Amino acid sequence: MQEVEIRELEMKLEELQKERAIAQASLERMLAYQKYLEIVVDVTPEYHEINDLLLRFVSTLYYVAPVCCNTVV
Repeated sequence: MQEVEIRELEMKLEELQKERAIAQASLERMLAYQKYLEIVVDVTPEYHEINDLLLRFVSTLYYVAPVCCNTVV
C-alpha cells in the first residue's frame, strides 16, 4: 500500500515540476514585455505607469477596431 502511495506522489511531483517549468518559461517571456513597457513609460512623459499605457492601448483598440474592421463592439 505504501509503495502505491509513494509512486502516486512521485508521479504528482513530476507533473508539478513540469507545470512549474512551463510557468517559469512563461514568466521569463512575459518579463521581457514588462521591461519594454517600463522603458516606454520612462521615456514617454504622457504615461506615468504601465497601466496608463495599457489603458490607452485598449481604448485605442476599442475605438479603432470597429471602424477599420467593420465590426460592432
